[in-house]
Amino acid sequence: MDPNLIGTKMNRETLPKLLPQADKAVIIVDGSGSRAGGDAVTEVQSDAVALTRGLEAQGTKVGVLSFSDRVEVQRVPEAGSAESAVRETFRDLQGYSGTGAATALKAAGSLAGPNGLVIMLTDGMVDPATRKTVEDLQAKGVRVIGVGQGKDDPRDLGSVFNEHYRLENQPIGSKSVQGAGLVGTEFHPSKLACLPPFQAKKAVLLLDTSGSRVYNPGQVNSLRRDAHELTEAMQRQNGSQIGVMQFSDQVARHPGQTGSAIDDAFNHPIGASSDGLLALQKGARELGGPGTLIFMTDGELGNPKEFKAEVARLKSEGIQVVAVGMSSDSPQILGQNFDLHYRTVSREPGFFISK
Repeated sequence: MDPNLIGTKMNRETLPKLLPQADKAVIIVDGSGSRAGGDAVTEVQSDAVALTRGLEAQGTKVGVLSFSDRVEVQRVPEAGSAESAVRETFRDLQGYSGTGAATALKAAGSLAGPNGLVIMLTDGMVDPATRKTVEDLQAKGVRVIGVGQGKDDPRDLGSVFNEHYRLENQPIGSKSVQGAGLVGTEFHPSKLACLPPFQAKKAVLLLDTSGSRVYNPGQVNSLRRDAHELTEAMQRQNGSQIGVMQFSDQVARHPGQTGSAIDDAFNHPIGASSDGLLALQKGARELGGPGTLIFMTDGELGNPKEFKAEVARLKSEGIQVVAVGMSSDSPQILGQNFDLHYRTVSREPGFFISK
């Protein structure tokens, strides 16, 4: 998996599809006090079940163990479903200290074997010495991943794991198009550039500057920053040539350098409502051939049926259409018009691979 995705939030059904296939995997459940109380147990159990199903769908044999101050092996990796063992694990969580984390990792690594996969469901608040065990297993060819929940701090996870993600139960939309496995996921804007839809050599950025998007200065500043960070990363990483247009009930083209064109668009908002279909057609004309149209919008674009029909037509001509909303935008609304849609978060986690 691309290291730029480390620390991102994604749907719990998505992560297994992004992992390389392994013959054996072991899921470790953190049963320490910071993890074993309240509603967190139900959410983590759902995460564990989804991961188990996803791994087994790829032909991986799944084992399960738990830890707090001691380690309990619930199931070794073998043929057949591990789901019942996962559910049984959550019935027996004790909620003591997390001092057994390193021991759990060693046991899981032995069960998974070389080229195996170990996934620890944790908030990262475990014995700091655990990181050394992670590094020892990686040196033996075992892939070790920390998986938290959306509310967990990626810095805690990153203090233990080089590779870690956070899961949320978000709708992920269509799975029939390239890149859809991460649809609905939140990213720092600069990290979107590593996804296939944003790797086009030619793109047009369509900025929604209707009333619903520019009603307060704080939101305008966030949108402006997101647009700059996304386009700068695309140009730096992919060499993308990016044109800029803005739209509401009208569409305006902004020539010149991408950065100054973005500023010009936000300095001169137009109209109150959004005509997405008009923006789509004019954006395609500006693109002039294969490439990507990037809508920065909340998805409120008029008639979804007409819009999606035009998206399908453009796709047949080699033009991909993708939406980028803010974290506060609804993925369901974005999904009404776009098969490919993502949302931005302003804080870039301090989590990157240190090697």
